[in-house]
Amino acid sequence: MKLNFKTRHLFFLLGGGVLIIVICLGFLYNFFRRNPIARIPLLEPVAELPDGYKWQLEDGPDFYIYRAQHPNTSAGVGIYFGNMPNSSIQDLASDEDLPSQRDHVASQAVSWIVLDGKEKVTGHLFYRTTMLEYQYTIYMPLKLHIWVYADDQSDLEELLHSLESLRFTKRN
Repeated sequence: MKLNFKTRHLFFLLGGGVLIIVICLGFLYNFFRRNPIARIPLLEPVAELPDGYKWQLEDGPDFYIYRAQHPNTSAGVGIYFGNMPNSSIQDLASDEDLPSQRDHVASQAVSWIVLDGKEKVTGHLFYRTTMLEYQYTIYMPLKLHIWVYADDQSDLEELLHSLESLRFTKRN
């Protein structure tokens, strides 16, 4: 079967177009796989938590969460690392005009939303939540959602105090 000039030219153009598309897709895959902007940095929280608390990692598809809960109490802390934190409690706070508490976390000024007595929403008698933007690199602002909870106010205050010294190190 002999192809005429137009048909051969058409096959050549189509083949070349497919080749260019494959090369571009390979380049984009390689770029986003290596580019720090395209992924969340692997950080680990470091804080002088009260005795009995230990950080535990939960990996998600495009985020991760560190939690520390005391084995003998219902008190704990959680930190979400990602770009799309759940802002439902922040939305609740703006709708209900909830009280706030000024403090410092990771050497940054924060405003905790106070959800004490809202056990139906939080599951705990005492609950604080805040959002924090952590500048990992000049190109990579990371959104942190931090929450602290307890059924005893002294446990809550102890955890809040320990988060003032919070810092982050690179995770292996």
